[in-house]
Amino acid sequence: MIAWQNVLQKTIKNCFALGGFLTPVDVNPIENAESDHFVPPENCSNLSDVTAFEEFVQCDSELATCSLLTIDEMITNEETNSEEEDNCAEKLLPSFQQTLTGFNTMQEYLISSDLNDKVKMALLTVHNELFSVHFKNALQPKISKYIL
Repeated sequence: MIAWQNVLQKTIKNCFALGGFLTPVDVNPIENAESDHFVPPENCSNLSDVTAFEEFVQCDSELATCSLLTIDEMITNEETNSEEEDNCAEKLLPSFQQTLTGFNTMQEYLISSDLNDKVKMALLTVHNELFSVHFKNALQPKISKYIL
């Protein structure tokens, strides 16, 4: 902070001019103009006061950064959340037959694309996993189904 007090106005303006932030009309180099607010750092020891620094850091700690929701806003949020949950529940998983049909279609397309052996092996692995999951979740029918 003390270092910025030592920087001259001319230096700052020339930096902006060289960086291309000023149009040629704006560029009027200032000749040896010293800052009117320059304070010599003769009392630097006063700046190390810890309580003043803590007050500086905590100056906006009680600043309101959010507000409480009104009752109408709470109701609107709850209705929106309920609708989103309903939409998620409506989405059904495809059946095994639909999944197998889709996989076979994809497999036919990929095999006709002249793939390398690594991709074909990956397709075979996915095919086997598909049947593995299906049979793992399948229930064995009760014997009473076949006996009169």
